[in-house]
Amino acid sequence: MYFYTLENWNKTKVGGAWPTLDVSKRLSEVRVKKEATGEFSIHGRTLVKNLEQYFYKTYGICCQVGFNEKDGKRRYTGGTYDEMTLTQLNKELEARGCQKKPK
Repeated sequence: MYFYTLENWNKTKVGGAWPTLDVSKRLSEVRVKKEATGEFSIHGRTLVKNLEQYFYKTYGICCQVGFNEKDGKRRYTGGTYDEMTLTQLNKELEARGCQKKPK
């Protein structure tokens, strides 16, 4: 999952490039809202679009679920992927040859 400030998110919607991310940052360092106003759980039945909406509503940050293709190119979910559960998405991507990130 990739996190963006609202400013960077809006730039990408009008043709800008996705920014390079600092993956060492914690959620507490990038969120806009200091006091989270809700709780949510992430599980296999969570729809991709709902997960992205929860992060915006709860933390005030935009996020996009993404994955790396087997050729190393980074892709982001959209369209039919947004209607899938996280479990369905994982199965679909594994079938396409994508590999899970090692723990």
